[in-house]
Amino acid sequence: MIKPCLDCSMATRNGSICRGCQLERERKRNASRPHLRGGWRQMSQAQRRAQPWCSSCGAREDLTVDHIVPRSLEGGLATLCRSCNGSKGDRR
Repeated sequence: MIKPCLDCSMATRNGSICRGCQLERERKRNASRPHLRGGWRQMSQAQRRAQPWCSSCGAREDLTVDHIVPRSLEGGLATLCRSCNGSKGDRR
């Protein structure tokens, strides 16, 4: 069954959006997920090598890297254990 794409109204046979709009949605979604890109992985690994303990509790296991200030504001990084990183989000 041919239906109009929900984004651009072009005719599509597969699903509710055309292939072009689907690719554009994926591009935008991936752009908003910097932790999946190689640059973030390299920065995260470098931060954990430079400071291999949690900034909050001193733990040395299950470490993550967090932005103290959002990347859009060119913020710094902090090493936090998963527990402290999760509870930090609860305080916001």
